[in-house]
Amino acid sequence: LTDVLISSYSVSASGGSAPGESMSLSYSKIVADLQGADKTNKNGQNMKVGYDLTTGKPQ
Repeated sequence: LTDVLISSYSVSASGGSAPGESMSLSYSKIVADLQGADKTNKNGQNMKVGYDLTTGKPQ
């Protein structure tokens, strides 16, 4: 993630349960390295995928 901001954060609890946290992130670009697997769960082809929201184009 590039240019990441925490856009929302909240804590909530009800009854006797433990509190829970929720957070949302905003960003301008995301890139992920994915590792594929074949039918036998052996390593397949790796690929890099991403998207730039500022330009509206895939990475």
